[in-house]
Amino acid sequence: MLAPADPARGLPVPPPLLAAHDLIVKAEQEAGDTTRRAPRVGRRLVLASAAVVAAATAVAAVHRDHDAPATLPTGGGLVVRPVAYAIPDHPPAAAKHLRELADRIGDAPWDTVTGLYTFHHVQEWGTFGAGAEGGRYYKAAVDDHYNWFAADGAGRWVWKHLPAQYRDEASRAYFEAHHDFLDQRADSQGNSAPWNRPPLPTGTAALSSALDVAEPSNVPDRLTKLYTDYAVPRATRAHLLRLLAGLSGYSWRGPVLDRAGRAGVAVTYQPPYAYQELLIFDPGTGALLAHETLSEQGTASVSRYVLILETRLTATTR
Repeated sequence: MLAPADPARGLPVPPPLLAAHDLIVKAEQEAGDTTRRAPRVGRRLVLASAAVVAAATAVAAVHRDHDAPATLPTGGGLVVRPVAYAIPDHPPAAAKHLRELADRIGDAPWDTVTGLYTFHHVQEWGTFGAGAEGGRYYKAAVDDHYNWFAADGAGRWVWKHLPAQYRDEASRAYFEAHHDFLDQRADSQGNSAPWNRPPLPTGTAALSSALDVAEPSNVPDRLTKLYTDYAVPRATRAHLLRLLAGLSGYSWRGPVLDRAGRAGVAVTYQPPYAYQELLIFDPGTGALLAHETLSEQGTASVSRYVLILETRLTATTR
């Protein structure tokens, strides 16, 4: 998700920490769980009115075993809950639905304007975290990214650090009594010099390579990177949806609300490990809204989430 002029470059690096997913798996293994550990994944980072109404209406009926909002206000922070699916059990294959979505998508705001800079506002949880008691307790920072980048890579970035969120109520209680480096992280900002930034891939071969379709477990991260690096045009959004439709392992979860309260449609990818990848798309434009990783096949806890809150083209870096 980060541009090549990485804002983290040159900043003090905290002691190595386990990612949320690794801490969860570690705790399960210490408790005698023999579930296989998933491979460590790489670092990440308006609606058509009729489609929104239809999706929001369907979402109103969504139910999951733990009837709870995706984020639950508690004390000084939030407890992260899995997003509720309209189709929680026995979901159909996603291929047909993804192709239908690709056929009907409309323009996104950036499709009808021009600008020197591509702006993204992205929130990410789970990249920087702290665990305790062998992974039993976990919290992670919410990083708020604002990036403006021109075609040559020149631009500006702003990082803001929002209050941490907790994996569960027990973690919230523990960390409210034990402080750590996440409570002292400072906001930062800077400028990016021009560099040899590659253009957005086009065509089946280039997009398939960008998604790394030969390694299906990499596709969700690669897709997220495209949407956090570029203002993906309508034709390419449709092409990406059709490429996803051609991959096995994707299930259709129907209408959902993401953590920002936006109506979307969701698919999940279930690799042969104890985690699940969730992708939420705008039902009107086909753009990616959110990407989440869940432990224990989506039934236990969220390991990481990325929210793409805004994408636009602009003449300035303000």
